[in-house]
Amino acid sequence: GSDAATRPFSRDIEPASDVARPAVSVLAPHSGGGRESASRPQLPTGLASLSILVAEDNEVNQRVIEGILRRMGHRITLVTNGDEAVRALANTANAPESAFDIVMMDIHMPLLDGVAATLAIKQLFIHEDPAQRVAPLPIVAMTAHALAGDREHYLQSGMDDYISKPIRNDDLHALLVRCVPAKMTPTANTPPRRTGAHSAVATSRVPAVAKAEPAAKIAAAPAIAVLDFEQLNDMRDLPGDDTGKSLIDLFREKSDERLRLMASCLVDANWLLLGDIAHSLRGASASVGFPRVAAACKSLELAARQLAPKPGVTPTQNADTPPSQAQMDELYEDIKRCYLEADAALTRWLNESA
Repeated sequence: GSDAATRPFSRDIEPASDVARPAVSVLAPHSGGGRESASRPQLPTGLASLSILVAEDNEVNQRVIEGILRRMGHRITLVTNGDEAVRALANTANAPESAFDIVMMDIHMPLLDGVAATLAIKQLFIHEDPAQRVAPLPIVAMTAHALAGDREHYLQSGMDDYISKPIRNDDLHALLVRCVPAKMTPTANTPPRRTGAHSAVATSRVPAVAKAEPAAKIAAAPAIAVLDFEQLNDMRDLPGDDTGKSLIDLFREKSDERLRLMASCLVDANWLLLGDIAHSLRGASASVGFPRVAAACKSLELAARQLAPKPGVTPTQNADTPPSQAQMDELYEDIKRCYLEADAALTRWLNESA
């Protein structure tokens, strides 16, 4: 392997510029603890207050989806894998007052993935014992994959709808309208999206997601914005956790950790785990408004899947010669460069908008 694969991977990832990271406080701390949230609406959304089960294992994505839904005024129960989701649904069989209106199901989770969990939940709908039968409810796939044919694949797997990450307010509103129409207020409108001075610059440069390309062709992708200011503005008032740690601080902490783990996987040629970590960082980066980092992670993830296909994951399309160790190292270095560039840009944006 190259130097990138053999260097010590325990060192800290330093910021790309001499701009010191501020103590981020633009995202307000959570006002209460616990995994279930029932805060009142902060903005009118045109939706009744729904009881929503969210199954998501990525800490950053958990905070984003929970924060958006809480801001809309919904009650959220959060679980971290498919097995917990099945058990949470099963517990409502004899407790109608605790029934959920909809399930938001991440696809790639430990223990039991989203597709397997959906199949298990569907069995609860037709359980032969009425005492263990659960009332049918919509199950929505959430994934950062966004590859061609994904929506059809998940619908064929038994899911009722699909939303891709990063999750946007208006997309989520439209999804809830489709899936839970009985609890809609038809005359109300979703709240207007906040836009910053740089929004048009950021969003106009983010291309539509294309079909996966082999690693050797990914470098030819069009330029992507460093920061998605629209997404960042959307997250401005999302709550943090009950420890006072902000969403941005959590993202930075987890990103540094995942970058070190990626370097370790390159040393060990652990392509399966490398693909999982790249997928995780990709989803978190998209959620917080780091589109260039997310795109770089996608490149590494797809390359890793060529070397070690993951069961249940849509295979890379148009794959030709598997990438070499040197190419994998280069893709990792691309992620580091993009991350450090975006982190420095974020610091400047936070300082300017404070």
